[in-house]
Amino acid sequence: MKRLHLHINFLASSTTILTFILSFLILPLCLATPISNFQETYIIHTVMGTDKFMTVKRDSTGGADKHRKGEVRLHLSPFYQHANMARNGNGTSVPLGDRLGRWNMLALFFGEGAIFPKTIAANYTKLNSAKNKLSTFSTTGTAGTVQPPFNIQGVDTGGAGTPGYRDCTLEANYNPDTDFDIGSYAVDKAKFEKLGIRGQITIELGSGFGISLKGGANDYKMGSQITTTAVSYPLNNYLTSKEQFYKDLMNSQVRNDIFKEIGLDANPVHKSSIEDFIMQAYWHGPIDLRDSHGDVAVTIIPYIAAGALLPVGNERDYDKIYAVPSGNDGFAGLVFDAALNFDFPGTVQVGVGAGLLASNTRDIKNVRVPSSQYQSGIYPWKTDIKKQLGVTWYANASLKAEDFIKDLAFYLDYVYTCHESDDVTLKETDATRKAAFNNGLDKFKRETAWKNQQFDVGLNYKVTPRLAFGAAVQSHISGVNVFKTTTVMGSMTLMF
Repeated sequence: MKRLHLHINFLASSTTILTFILSFLILPLCLATPISNFQETYIIHTVMGTDKFMTVKRDSTGGADKHRKGEVRLHLSPFYQHANMARNGNGTSVPLGDRLGRWNMLALFFGEGAIFPKTIAANYTKLNSAKNKLSTFSTTGTAGTVQPPFNIQGVDTGGAGTPGYRDCTLEANYNPDTDFDIGSYAVDKAKFEKLGIRGQITIELGSGFGISLKGGANDYKMGSQITTTAVSYPLNNYLTSKEQFYKDLMNSQVRNDIFKEIGLDANPVHKSSIEDFIMQAYWHGPIDLRDSHGDVAVTIIPYIAAGALLPVGNERDYDKIYAVPSGNDGFAGLVFDAALNFDFPGTVQVGVGAGLLASNTRDIKNVRVPSSQYQSGIYPWKTDIKKQLGVTWYANASLKAEDFIKDLAFYLDYVYTCHESDDVTLKETDATRKAAFNNGLDKFKRETAWKNQQFDVGLNYKVTPRLAFGAAVQSHISGVNVFKTTTVMGSMTLMF
């Protein structure tokens, strides 16, 4: 009940989107099921999964009816989606908030050339205060010597007879092998939930041609706990205690003050949105192959489609750590799909397919880009960029068993989806800031790439020739830089 209560406000959007879909019935365009979206890489709109199969109707000779009449199918599919784990850049299963790495607080002091306004002491007093506590020299150490209050790992850089120290706020002194665990957060118990409804209208025009239109509305929430264990820090010469380092940089009050100062919101996000519109024109035509007795042994059904995605969904808000886009992140796209299916009369239909989504180029303002290769999870500074989305492509292997039990159909898909890294160009006009952002640009590009392997399982039961109900599950197998998302969907289909 609590989950349902948190998502009720998506219902108002659902009526709008279905009405809008109906208004586009005359457009001979296409769909783009794979999208550039790391939490849901391949969208299903019905319990039929990839939905490239053809329902073969046979004539008196057992051959496929090539002159079948037109048909209209309306699918309404409510769904629930959740994830609490992700795959990082190495494909390792990690807490959801650590998908791009643990939040590195020490690296906030790196790449200061990207700061805007440029004077850290004058404009970012909380950040500067934390830096001073970690780097300012004091005379409280060995008698007659001067040393800073913090020495990571006790590395002696001061020479013989002097206390060793290494200023941890300087990027040149940073050792990622030893320092990362000291100044970073583990983002534990992060949780992503989405509740929504999707609609699909399929119009069979006859002779294998058809039009399909898809859309939806959703309501999602995402947040986490942020934890660290100060007593485990391997600090040797922090002159007061290990816990003091935690108080100076890592405790929640300091973190919240710094985040507020740099305009970064780490609070949980709860947002409703319509999803991108997907429109498709397709063709599939049966080709009968008969055995030596003249009976149809198998019907080969090629499938081709081409179309477009209209990016009407919610875009990502870069100032909110837990914000995610509801679709292709504001990018329009063209899609091309193809499949080859094999229908064995009275048994099963199997097929393999592939496709790709090519998106446009956009200028985007105020994007958080790392200004250091060591920044992880949180990027303090913003700039303007030009982004060309990388190609998203997929391959699928599918099976359908229609009427394996009277009026009950079974669907199974394996889908591999890959998004190539985006091409990103800085639009920064200030030379100093541009140089700083260039230090982290390659890292930013690498983090836009992902891979995902999923499976879909669905059942669809015909109550009458014109009404069917179904259920499906889509789940994660493995991947890189993606959420381990599971989707549960119900479906009602009306046929006219």
